[in-house]
Amino acid sequence: MTCNGLDEGLNEKVQPYIAEYQIWMTNLCYILCKNKCDAEDIYQETWVKIISNFDRYDQSKEFKAWAGRICVNCFKDMCRRKKRNVEFSTEQEKTAFLESIPDISEEDKQDYSDLYEAMERLKPVERIAVSLFYFEDMSGQTAAAVMGKTYGGFRVLLSRALKKLRKELEK
Repeated sequence: MTCNGLDEGLNEKVQPYIAEYQIWMTNLCYILCKNKCDAEDIYQETWVKIISNFDRYDQSKEFKAWAGRICVNCFKDMCRRKKRNVEFSTEQEKTAFLESIPDISEEDKQDYSDLYEAMERLKPVERIAVSLFYFEDMSGQTAAAVMGKTYGGFRVLLSRALKKLRKELEK
């Protein structure tokens, strides 16, 4: 046993996944929560659950889908606990969120500000669908698995979210 109570063998099995997916997981947490404090809490909670339940992970399936599902569930649990729609608390948190998105130049961030503002008006489940598919570049099947939906259900949700975004952006 290690000092944190985890079996060393399990810890060795999980370490490569943490190394490979920590940046992806950090970005996903920021996209879901949109504020640093909540995102850090969700990030930690997600990895604790992944480590605790690693023996249940079916290694024939995609780790990203399994881990993403755990992360989304942690986010939903947090929203239930807070009973609120997570929004940016300050302009600084919004700026930190925009800066956390990789591979976007400063010029492009300004160009996408209307999109991010429109996304703020989506329901959390719609924002998750758009974020996973477009920002995290997940396939429809993987994003559906992360959200616990059928592929068809995910496509309907994504289509509705995109219609709402188009309406918002036309204003």
